[in-house]
Amino acid sequence: SKCKGIDILINSAGIFNNLSLTEIQDIQYQEILDINLRPIFILSREFSKGMVNNKWGRIVNIGSSSSYSGWKDTSLYCTVKHAVLGLSRALQIELRDYNVRTYCVSPGSTLTNMGKKLKNQDLSTFIKPDDVAEYVVFSISFDSNAISNEISLNRMKY
Repeated sequence: SKCKGIDILINSAGIFNNLSLTEIQDIQYQEILDINLRPIFILSREFSKGMVNNKWGRIVNIGSSSSYSGWKDTSLYCTVKHAVLGLSRALQIELRDYNVRTYCVSPGSTLTNMGKKLKNQDLSTFIKPDDVAEYVVFSISFDSNAISNEISLNRMKY
């Protein structure tokens, strides 16, 4: 059978680097933009066309606690995650009249392969990826007038 379109798009691909501003080379700058930001923009642009035509859709962009803050040795990652939040805010305003909702889900340290790269951390306090997924499913399931388009998930224990 043919795919009739995408109703829900979840943009979650990303890479992380732990480098100071002066250590970051142009190639790393371009790589993180190409993986963490460019696909979100392009996929949102392309798949939103069908969502707009169908008058229903969900775009979920996985941000980070770095969407709202800055941390030592993560200036490039924080820059991109701030951009993800800004893009999500703009898309929510641009697409809402077509019943296409855009969410930016920004978890704190999460127990993924990328999260495990953080230095000097107690991994037992990290958010489980399944918990993030459950929040996403719960949030996008609403079809009423209420929306929580910015979801910040934090750890209970540090």
